Amino acid sequence: MPRLSSGKRHSNKQAQQGFTLIEVMVAVAIIGVALPALIMSLLRQVDSIAYVRDKLESQLVAANIMTELRIRNELTGEIPKKEQGQKPMGERVWFFETDFKE
Repeated sequence: MPRLSSGKRHSNKQAQQGFTLIEVMVAVAIIGVALPALIMSLLRQVDSIAYVRDKLESQLVAANIMTELRIRNELTGEIPKKEQGQKPMGERVWFFETDFKE
């Protein structure tokens, strides 16, 4: 019985398409190890940004309070030895306490 052929011969390299199961499993294992590490790194960066933002806002609040005290001193000549209060800034309310020593 004669074989029918299109006249084209395919080598094994040309006929093989796609990835083997081992290659896919290795790729999934690499992604499975790398992805959680990347996510943890991203979460640390977000926490770090939040810390820096909070620190900056608290310094701005302290600078505002010190400016208010200087202005009050220039106008009235007095500086309270102790003072407590709260100041809104950055969608929050910041609580503060001043304590001046002579």
